[in-house]
Amino acid sequence: AVGAPLLAAGDGPGFLNAIALRTAPPRNTGAARPAVAQPADPATPPAAAPDTRAPLARLLDRFK
Repeated sequence: AVGAPLLAAGDGPGFLNAIALRTAPPRNTGAARPAVAQPADPATPPAAAPDTRAPLARLLDRFK
């Protein structure tokens, strides 16, 4: 019943996630995790032009 609305809405991955969490909930170790400090970004880089290449061409560039 927890994932039924997700399944009816067509959200298959959300439905499967709800079922997985219901059948095997995350473990609680009892200790809170410390917050991870994010480094300050001194300057945001300018927005790059959108890449119009095919996805396969972009993937090949990663392995060069």
